[in-house]
Amino acid sequence: MALAVSPGENQIFASGVDPLFVSFEMIRIHDDSPDHSGSREFCWRRSWGHKMHSHDVRSIEIVGSLVLTGGVDTKVVVAKQKRKEGDVSKTSTILKSFRQTKICSISPKKRIFLLQAENKIDLWKMTKIMTSSVNSEIETTGSDGDCIPTEPPVHLATINTESIRTAKISPDGSFVAFSTLNYLRLYKLEIENFQVQLTKVN
Repeated sequence: MALAVSPGENQIFASGVDPLFVSFEMIRIHDDSPDHSGSREFCWRRSWGHKMHSHDVRSIEIVGSLVLTGGVDTKVVVAKQKRKEGDVSKTSTILKSFRQTKICSISPKKRIFLLQAENKIDLWKMTKIMTSSVNSEIETTGSDGDCIPTEPPVHLATINTESIRTAKISPDGSFVAFSTLNYLRLYKLEIENFQVQLTKVN
């Protein structure tokens, strides 16, 4: 379970083994006695929350008037601590992050590159470099950061699956492999005139 307390100690933020994030606020119970001589009593009340994560929330951090949450889905959700009465503006923002593992794999021989997303893999093929005397010189003596004009890459195929841990394309461009939490998949990749055939090996 993840917990955080506001600086004024009048709000508690909590989440656990699910995507739900909730806030509890301390409120004073009104004294209804005629002379207002009754004792002051307080109670905790659930005030607001969100369900903007797709997996378990593991961490809660308070920064000024904002509450940041993060977890298994690698997203950071930034939310206001408290919505003012009558305020209907957007109060939460999702900051998506890149995976810690590599998200791109390249086959130099076939000029194909693989891009890994949360639950899909996209295969792209590089096209020809626009030829000129200047580009020819860059191609032979270029360094990192040089801009080499090319035609746009062509999207070949998309593989949809559950949440992916890692994915690779073989150097010769003949195989694509990826793993999830539950299984490992290997596909044979055949391309002819930008027509793609993917055959599952296992």
